[in-house]
Amino acid sequence: MNKPQSIQVQPRCATLRALFVACVLVVAVLAARPGVAAQQPPTDRGATRYDEKPAPIAGLDINEKLGEKLPLDVPLVDSTGAAVKLGDWFNQGRPVLVMFVYYRCPLACPQLMERYGKTFRAIDGLTIGRDFNVLVVSIDPSDKPDAAATEKAARMINYDRKPEKDVAAGWAFLTSPDAANTRRLADAFGFQYRYVQASSDYAHPSAVFLASPSGVVTRYLYGLETPAQTLRLALVEAGEGKIGTSTDKIMLWCFHFDPRSGAYTFTAWRIMQVGGFLSAVAVAGLLVRMLVHEWRRKFAEQAAGAAAAEVNKLSPGAGTAELAR
Repeated sequence: MNKPQSIQVQPRCATLRALFVACVLVVAVLAARPGVAAQQPPTDRGATRYDEKPAPIAGLDINEKLGEKLPLDVPLVDSTGAAVKLGDWFNQGRPVLVMFVYYRCPLACPQLMERYGKTFRAIDGLTIGRDFNVLVVSIDPSDKPDAAATEKAARMINYDRKPEKDVAAGWAFLTSPDAANTRRLADAFGFQYRYVQASSDYAHPSAVFLASPSGVVTRYLYGLETPAQTLRLALVEAGEGKIGTSTDKIMLWCFHFDPRSGAYTFTAWRIMQVGGFLSAVAVAGLLVRMLVHEWRRKFAEQAAGAAAAEVNKLSPGAGTAELAR
């Protein structure tokens, strides 16, 4: 009498498959790490612009001091004639934009203030005095508070943002009768300038500077103007997460400031991180699906084998009769 044939579980390479998928998963995770799949974004610390300068500003460099702390105790005078300190506009939870001018400047300084005034207006959702502060500092010790007040009134009329009280408090036009104070502040930013005796003017490069709420230098923007989106991202970056929308923060994560172009540029390594992460998630999902499928198959085969054994146990001749048919 032949014994009933029992169902045999066919061997499969489930373990090898799982091992292979796990290796793919590890590779995907490593690809998502900066420095493995792509290089770290270039650092711009210590970079210096203005390699080619007009004769009046030849030798006047801007030596970037990113990450350095500003001297918040520098004494200055505001547009009302009151004695103030640089630190009066810091530690308020807002980033600070600083520009150096002199109020009797015939050309570059008025252009700098005018163009940045337009850029300030173009930035939706971020308002001077509420989201960030602006300090316009005269490098000319002969400039008086009334000149600063006149300039401030004109700029605020053009800005036309509410509430005016907050804007007035956050947008300061400053002077100092002591040239050493202004020089100390300019040196803290690496900003160089000189008095030109022949024309009774000041020679200086054009740039604005960003600092964090605590007074740490965060960014340099060169030239007489900056696109609104670039300035917005620079302010959000300087704000250390305290200002800006979620979209701003996502864009700041995907874009990196390029000191050569003076703008925030798209970084491929960030997308490679995202792609690596999504690949890892997809592979992990596939691995789980394969393991679950393998577990179900083994469970079904074991259940079928147990059922056949139970039937054979209850009816010993059933198998033989079935074979004889």
